[in-house]
Amino acid sequence: MSYVGNAPAVAYTNTVKDTFSGNGSTVAFTLSVPTTTNNVRVVVENVIQDPTVAYSVSGTTLTFTSAPPSGTDNIYVVHLGPAVQTVVPPDSVTITDLNAYADGAVAFTANRASSDGTIIDVQKDGSSVGSIGTLFGDLYVATGNTGIRCVDANRSISAYDSSAGALVDAAVDLGYASVRYKDLYLSGGVYLGGTGSANLLDDYEEGTWTPTANGSVSSPSVGYSLRVGYYTKIGRLVNASGILVLSSISGGSGTFRLEGLPFTSSSATQNFAVGTIGQMIGFTSNIGSDAGQTLVARVERADTALVIMESDEAAAQEFLVADILSNFQVRFNVSYFTD
Repeated sequence: MSYVGNAPAVAYTNTVKDTFSGNGSTVAFTLSVPTTTNNVRVVVENVIQDPTVAYSVSGTTLTFTSAPPSGTDNIYVVHLGPAVQTVVPPDSVTITDLNAYADGAVAFTANRASSDGTIIDVQKDGSSVGSIGTLFGDLYVATGNTGIRCVDANRSISAYDSSAGALVDAAVDLGYASVRYKDLYLSGGVYLGGTGSANLLDDYEEGTWTPTANGSVSSPSVGYSLRVGYYTKIGRLVNASGILVLSSISGGSGTFRLEGLPFTSSSATQNFAVGTIGQMIGFTSNIGSDAGQTLVARVERADTALVIMESDEAAAQEFLVADILSNFQVRFNVSYFTD
């Protein structure tokens, strides 16, 4: 069984006894240690005296209500408590096993008074390997120059160097090459390479989307053999790709649009976005038949659709719904910014 301090068989106190001789006139006697009226037993001529009635005690002065009779050592005082310490307890104790248990209450308290510093020194074979302490009223846990400090003023966990007794900047890694963390869940963003707004990566997302054929003036009736899209969003930048294969199309008018992009493009007036057309078949012969013409995908500002354009060194024109045949298919990729 373990004890905090010495085992119960080791006593720290001795019972103190004072002896006096009465002379029939003296009422005040000086005790060897200070005490109080109810913490001593006073005996005169082998008769126990009544506290507060026959005597009182203040500090080291014992005062009788009336003078005890004359006699040699006919008065003695036994100090009952509080215990008079005659053995100084050790500064530290060795504990083989310590369990602190409390049901619905604090089980253990370690209190450092007055100053900041180590509260608990953790040792291995007599040498310190770490510490738990306080700095400016905050808790820190550290080993050598590597640790963390919980800063409640700004609700953060900061890197802490217990050797220097200070917070450190850009000095502590989270994991390393062969010992990595698995997943990181954040509701905010990550500052990479700096702490300015330009260094904030506040979003990363991957997913799918469904391209839909439509007209800018009126909607055609469309049958699909295949339509699928994929996207990756990093910060404000969206990269979207897809394939669209029609089985039929009739009616509709205006510019031919592939709608359903996963995010609305930036509304800035200077915004522009172009992409590539990897393969396209099934359109009228008067489109894309001239030498030197290039097919591109374009996303207008504040929009969730792309249009297909042909361009050369002189001009560019949009594909219309009327240019699209029933066997139309297209593969495309486009990158654009959001607000």
